[in-house]
Amino acid sequence: MNGQGDYCWVRVRILGPQDADGYYRVEVEMDDGRWFQHKMKLGDAEESALVAITPGDTQAYGIKLYQLLFSNSDNPDEPSLREALQNAWGRASASQNGQLRVQLWISEECSELHRFRWERMFMPLDNQWRALANFSQTPFSRFTRLPLRDPEPGTGDRPLKVLMALSNPKDLTDLPGELAEVEVEQEIKNFYEAVKDFPEVFVTFAPGRTGIKDEGLLAALVPPRFRVLKNESTTIKLIQRELANHHILHFTGHGTFEKGKRKPAPDSAAAPDPKDVKDSSPPAPEKPPALNKRATWLVLEDDAGNAEKIEDASIVHNLIQRGDNQLPRLIFLSSCDTSRYDERNPRAFNSLGPRLVEAGFPAVVAMQDKVPVETASELTRNFYGNLLEEGVIDSALNRSRWFLYDKVKLLDNWTIPVLFMRTPRGQLFTADPKRLALRAISEAKQFGPSWDYDYLPLEAVVLVRNQISANWEKTVMLTRARVDLHEQLERLLNKSGKPSKPNASDKANEQEAL
Repeated sequence: MNGQGDYCWVRVRILGPQDADGYYRVEVEMDDGRWFQHKMKLGDAEESALVAITPGDTQAYGIKLYQLLFSNSDNPDEPSLREALQNAWGRASASQNGQLRVQLWISEECSELHRFRWERMFMPLDNQWRALANFSQTPFSRFTRLPLRDPEPGTGDRPLKVLMALSNPKDLTDLPGELAEVEVEQEIKNFYEAVKDFPEVFVTFAPGRTGIKDEGLLAALVPPRFRVLKNESTTIKLIQRELANHHILHFTGHGTFEKGKRKPAPDSAAAPDPKDVKDSSPPAPEKPPALNKRATWLVLEDDAGNAEKIEDASIVHNLIQRGDNQLPRLIFLSSCDTSRYDERNPRAFNSLGPRLVEAGFPAVVAMQDKVPVETASELTRNFYGNLLEEGVIDSALNRSRWFLYDKVKLLDNWTIPVLFMRTPRGQLFTADPKRLALRAISEAKQFGPSWDYDYLPLEAVVLVRNQISANWEKTVMLTRARVDLHEQLERLLNKSGKPSKPNASDKANEQEAL
């Protein structure tokens, strides 16, 4: 067994620090025991070339990343890394699962590399370039391995309990950085609409000092599936308290990435009285507090509803108190920042994600840019639906990114969600056997549509007791109890109403992008 379930896998580790010539060491491990090492050059010239790529040309950016990361050695006697990757894909395609898990491990010594959008990376598979992060057969993650036990899926993860914490301090606009006010009610409404059709999801909403004033929304949040914490600011203490009873923390708010000042440590003993000190030297001039490295600060609320910025080390300290066996299995960080993405500067949540995983949290999904309003709800709905179905975080997010893919408008919204995880298999929750069976039927070729003739009619009826007779066909010909199986499958899997009919452009987009 390869140690990651039925998946074949490739684990790429980038080691730092960068040398004087701009090179990083790279080690590549594969599930069949093969191991490679080489160097990746990603200096100022290479970074400038990436930044200069035309905005929207995601594939060009992704191909460049692939060429940098998987560069072949100049020594002809060394094995070709790219050929090894193709062999791994061939083995994966021939396996029962048919998937190749790709894990990118960026070491702490070169954490600056997290600022690049590795989710854009393309790889040649079956003679065409495919985006690793939105292709269902190549689950992709930013990985860290720790000597901690993995989550143990079991009966305790149903229902799936989510804590949605929103932070919108009343003095938010006074903070530097032009932080926009969080639309708390709209965010809650979007989340509710995304998960309301999943009875296995229970949500606790913490709207903070803003609260919920919309009577219609409050009426829709019916206990016990939905619970609202009222008249309580979204403080670090509230999050710490509520996490004890939840599997997932879904945070919506602001984060900043900046330098901080070290607070001088208090003396362990009282200072002596100056009268008791003989021949004392003149006091040394007071030194300014030293600057820390850049760190992530979450903008939470204090008890009065004002902004309280919590540094990443303090966040980890407060959330990790319960021990690794009682930690939430997933943290979802949704940015409300409306500023433009800067290729040369890391986002706040991109910095916090690795810190949380290194502290022991099994998985963190962080947004490396603002998710447009029109796609945020779709991302949430598909993500939680896929997570409920299979319980595998990297596979679920890859499937969800596909729904954000827009080949026509050339948007790269699908690259915004980033997955940091420490679990080799990605299994966070118990798979739903019913949903897995429905997915298998839906994706089986023999049940798929013909692009020329559309779906063949396929209906089902339910007969009980005396309805079962020799001429049952005539009995059900006119009944309204007949259901179209294709339509029902679509509704059960996607919760999106009636399925759309496939057309020529759909076929072209799917064949070109998948």
